[in-house]
Amino acid sequence: MGKNASGLALLTALLMGLGLLTPDPTKADTPGGEFIYNQSSGLVVNVMNARPEDGQYINLWPRNDDAKNEQFDFVDAGGGKGYKIVARHSGKCLGLYGDSKANGVQVVQWACNGGTNQLWEFVDIGDPGCIPSSDGGCGENVVGYLIQSVHSGKCLDVDNDNFPNPPQRGGLLQQWKCARTTGDPWWVNQAWGLETSGQVHPGTAVEPRPLPPMPPDSKQMVDQIIQARHDEGNCGDPSVRLDPRLSEVSRKHSEDLAANYATLIDAYPRSDPKRGHIGSGNTMPVDRIKAEGFTPAQRSENWSYGTNQTFAQAMDNWLHHDEASNWGHRAAILDCNYKVLGVGKANGHNSRVYWTQNFALR
Repeated sequence: MGKNASGLALLTALLMGLGLLTPDPTKADTPGGEFIYNQSSGLVVNVMNARPEDGQYINLWPRNDDAKNEQFDFVDAGGGKGYKIVARHSGKCLGLYGDSKANGVQVVQWACNGGTNQLWEFVDIGDPGCIPSSDGGCGENVVGYLIQSVHSGKCLDVDNDNFPNPPQRGGLLQQWKCARTTGDPWWVNQAWGLETSGQVHPGTAVEPRPLPPMPPDSKQMVDQIIQARHDEGNCGDPSVRLDPRLSEVSRKHSEDLAANYATLIDAYPRSDPKRGHIGSGNTMPVDRIKAEGFTPAQRSENWSYGTNQTFAQAMDNWLHHDEASNWGHRAAILDCNYKVLGVGKANGHNSRVYWTQNFALR
């Protein structure tokens, strides 16, 4: 080895040691490639035909340990922006075909460009030991993720003609609204695990984003809504599902109101329907709810605040003191078509407590 080649090798080793240079993912002898497998079927993510060109579709296929088009590297985009999923046979990124946020947009490989439609988050849904099946059962303890698009907020999913049974070989990957719990039937298409060298592991290359916690009073609020619907809603099914992602929308809005009450509440007359519903980014409830992949209800938000206000006091305001409301707080609570609920609270100045409820159809 010549002097220049030796110096380059030393420099490369130094940069790699400092984490400033990563190995070329297209090199077959580079360790660290991961298989991404669908937990319900055991099939792995595969770049069709092992071709390197842009636009190749991605599907499910039986695992082949020698197939580099079934192995991927997870590259942190930095700054909490998410991860690139890089195919080892081509060095190209998995991403959405185009910029649409609609259900059914297909996933393809494309030259890595840093766009949000090529960035993904790995979400711990809170029950990673559950392997989905058509009967809702769980098998061996396997760590799993939802893989969520940073661009759309929707999840990596399989076009599944066999639904609600596990997807089959050849199913194309797409984006779809995210399953929220392991009880959601879409879970069979969206539960993913990582595997290398035949050993299931939690995936040291990625840092899962846990579901956000919800207020401890949330369950009592759900119970009160169900009771009110049972007594006064005149519907056969009064149930409502408390969703952590929709609750995150509610929590953020409560925090926004607490921090910016002067411009979001006090600046508007009580008769103005924007009062307390508009966000500091000029968003309205339907905007915030749609951004998380839900279908907003017609009356999609209730909010309330008061000194040391409890959830029970907020519920009393919405149910029994709705005279000044232009949104129909009571009507939203009693509408049995509103099946998804988000709840969030925030503490503000002068001991004020802000509560937000959001409703979605699905």
